[in-house]
Amino acid sequence: MAATCARSWAPATPSAGCWRPWGAGRAVLAATAGELRSAAPGELAAFVEHWADADLAVELRHPAFFARGEEERALNRLLQGRGIERICLDSRALFSCNSDDPAVRHAQAKKPRLPVRPTAFSQAPQLRFIGHPELAANDAFMAPWLDKVAAWIEAGRTPMPSCTPRTTAWRRSWRGVFTPS
Repeated sequence: MAATCARSWAPATPSAGCWRPWGAGRAVLAATAGELRSAAPGELAAFVEHWADADLAVELRHPAFFARGEEERALNRLLQGRGIERICLDSRALFSCNSDDPAVRHAQAKKPRLPVRPTAFSQAPQLRFIGHPELAANDAFMAPWLDKVAAWIEAGRTPMPSCTPRTTAWRRSWRGVFTPS
């Protein structure tokens, strides 16, 4: 599979596209042109076949995988069938911020603005919450996730939430979810 990458990301195989390692067993599939020629199920299956024996979660950024069309349905069937987790990316809080701060503008330019897909295709669902720079502004966006993460735990799953930016207050907000009160 021919692929190119605009950044120095490590491919999954010498000829597979733009996978960036992101922690143990996680990778990001970027939306840049070239990493996949299409969203065809056969090409996707070949793309993930390399990691057939590994626990894997992917953060998808290609708009076709969020359009509620056949490409997204085929992708979900593929990931669920192979036990590959689809990372739940939530950048709504970041994009709710109207700021001229260069750091905020930089973050908004780098982060994807995609619909939220709260899925759990494995025993370790993953959430990547990209927050608002003002901590209190995150509460309304984080509240539904507290219920979702708690439901995953009650179902016997081991969710793996992460937050950008990480703050002490954010970690405290999850403490009651993961430990007894």
